[in-house]
Amino acid sequence: MPERLSSWLADILREVMNIGGAHAATALATLRKERVTIDVPKVELRRIEDVPAALGHAGDVRAMTLHRIQGDVTGIVMFSFDEQDGSAISGQQKDGLDALAETGNILAGACLKAIGNFLDLRMQHTEPRAITDYAGAVLNAVLADIGQHADDTLFTRISFRMETSRIPGQMVILFDPDSSQNILHAAQLKTSHP
Repeated sequence: MPERLSSWLADILREVMNIGGAHAATALATLRKERVTIDVPKVELRRIEDVPAALGHAGDVRAMTLHRIQGDVTGIVMFSFDEQDGSAISGQQKDGLDALAETGNILAGACLKAIGNFLDLRMQHTEPRAITDYAGAVLNAVLADIGQHADDTLFTRISFRMETSRIPGQMVILFDPDSSQNILHAAQLKTSHP
């Protein structure tokens, strides 16, 4: 795997993830019945041990959903919110972690479908696991699993905000190392770039 992404490939991947993030934001806006905005995605090839620092403080308590990616590529999708915002994110449909899991399920499905369609790759997600825990504890467990196979991972972070409630959140996609290569190859084929 290359040590860093070339600028043209980073731009292509950023656009791919932007499409996925936009679909997730649209799904969330429908649930919340309010406008949702997203930031330009950050897409990087990172060493496994550098990922936690890119996501914030290990001691922060976060409400998160975790989804395994299956199909032509594998990895993890995480949606992360401040602890107090986790229960508010899905509106008044249900309470607690069940509502967060249901919301994460919808967002992950919308995002992965859009990315998979663009890259001609089959991507599915598992049923979500919703938790409230220290960010560092969750990340260590996730990264230990991904890091068993290699030292690098394709890392995507998309931040989004609800306009009226000002609830910030993050979507993080970590592809397993072999899948990172598949994503890079699919992006190259899509653009017919050597």
